[in-house]
Amino acid sequence: MDKIRVHIEPNSGSNRFFKIDKAALEQDRFATDPILERIDISFGGVNDQGAEGLSYAEILLCGRFDASNLPERAPKLKWIQSIFAGVESLIPQVAENVILTNTSGIHANKAGEYAMGAILSINGSVPQFIQAQHRLEWLPIYTSSVADKTVLILGTGKLARAIARHARHFGMRAVGVSTTGQLQPGFDECHPSGALDELLPCADFLVMALPETPATKNIVGRRQLDRLPRHAGLINIGRASALDVRALSDKLAADELAGAYLDVFEQDPLPTTSELWTTPRLVISPHCALDDGPNYIKLSLGIFLENLKRYMSGSTLQNVVDLKRGY
Repeated sequence: MDKIRVHIEPNSGSNRFFKIDKAALEQDRFATDPILERIDISFGGVNDQGAEGLSYAEILLCGRFDASNLPERAPKLKWIQSIFAGVESLIPQVAENVILTNTSGIHANKAGEYAMGAILSINGSVPQFIQAQHRLEWLPIYTSSVADKTVLILGTGKLARAIARHARHFGMRAVGVSTTGQLQPGFDECHPSGALDELLPCADFLVMALPETPATKNIVGRRQLDRLPRHAGLINIGRASALDVRALSDKLAADELAGAYLDVFEQDPLPTTSELWTTPRLVISPHCALDDGPNYIKLSLGIFLENLKRYMSGSTLQNVVDLKRGY
């Protein structure tokens, strides 16, 4: 039986936590699985054999790389497994007859923890305490518990479900908003996107966990922020394009929102000239809050290995991306 060619593009970024190299493969359970006897692996990146390996590949495992003209460069390709959940930059280069899968769900545990930590922080006035400390100001602020408060979550996917689960553990009410409004596990209730405006005034916290699609772009702008109560907090862990950050900055500066946490930005890294750096009660994390760095490649390879077994047996793959919807 001929072996199936799997080509690996190691990831063009400099962050060592996202490198798929030979050492990473050898240290994981991936290295000892019998399924490896049925594949032939080639590596891209800086070596001269990368182009040839890609040209013969049936399967591509990749991080970020130059995917321009991919259908012409990889004419035998049938399946692409990305190590990232967000694949919007890759989608335009994927032929219609090629299956694209991502690592959706790999960030769920960290997403739930980060969002809940941000909710507790905003509820407890921690951003105000930090700023008062820098001013050498003694500023007592008395707040209530998060129990019985409402968290409105935009998106009801795996990240959102983890957030809802954590919120309900603290006695909060979790309300989801999605395209269909279909009730999902972990939520008290879910509504279609068209109901967003009427739901915002009831939100104590707004958490955004959305993919980047034409439908989600600027879904929370100045008009939506104006509908939030003054005591509300906002957390964005999805895509930056869904939020008007200038409007958010204005609201925080005017003391019309309690606080915000942002982990995603239109420009990454955030330019030093951005007004967000000095926006009051805004906490910035540099697009790293959801990544389990030390275990990222191990978790990614686990998803790839399960999908590889499914591919070999002709079963349906996990985390298949709808190329039209973008996720």
